[in-house]
Amino acid sequence: MLDVLIDPPEGVLPRLSFIHGAARLHDDLQRLLPAAVEKADETWRRGETERGLLDLLRELRESNANVWPFDIYTQLPLAYAFLSAKLGDLTSAEQELDRYISRSKLNEETGTKLKKLARALAKRPDSARPARSLR
Repeated sequence: MLDVLIDPPEGVLPRLSFIHGAARLHDDLQRLLPAAVEKADETWRRGETERGLLDLLRELRESNANVWPFDIYTQLPLAYAFLSAKLGDLTSAEQELDRYISRSKLNEETGTKLKKLARALAKRPDSARPARSLR
């Protein structure tokens, strides 16, 4: 299971608040929800395969589209590293893990375990297969 968080900054979506009353919140939600659901559906369709999910993660990393930088989130760099390994790009996986280990100030033993897991994942027979659906 991979935990991928897409957390757009405030300027991307309007800030919803009850402070202006229920009617305004209702109107804001009526205006926002159809587009938000459509965008979420599009994102989930793109991330339906392991390759698609890796592409989404790469976009998040390169565009800094979330509220916080990609590296602040624990799950995003790890998902990127392990998906890279699973899809046969052990070099990218290990580079991402090196950055993660350094940023997180993980001890050597933990770093070694993470890299060992990535290498094991890269060697699995199903790792280099064509992209498959995550459903």
